[in-house]
Amino acid sequence: MKAKLEEASARVRKLQREKINGFRRENRAKNNMQAVLEELKEKSLINEELKDKLECYSDLPVHLLSRQGVEYTKAQSDSALTLHLHGPKGYHSVSLRLVSLWRR
Repeated sequence: MKAKLEEASARVRKLQREKINGFRRENRAKNNMQAVLEELKEKSLINEELKDKLECYSDLPVHLLSRQGVEYTKAQSDSALTLHLHGPKGYHSVSLRLVSLWRR
């Protein structure tokens, strides 16, 4: 009985650590996003309208964006980002077409 209790306590502590670490990762990501937006604004690489569009994604959980095992070239990343910044609907439309071509 005592062993089961210790095992359950250890699991609870582990889950609590994971939760705290998750909150810390989320806060770092939010702070990093704000810092990047401010730096782009200072360097005149981004206008106010685009900054507002990007800020709506600042509360998005970062782990949803990661794709383990998939690496893209710099050109692929740049073109996807540019297309998305011009309009998420355009990005979505092109990505659906490309996926359908790849599946053939």
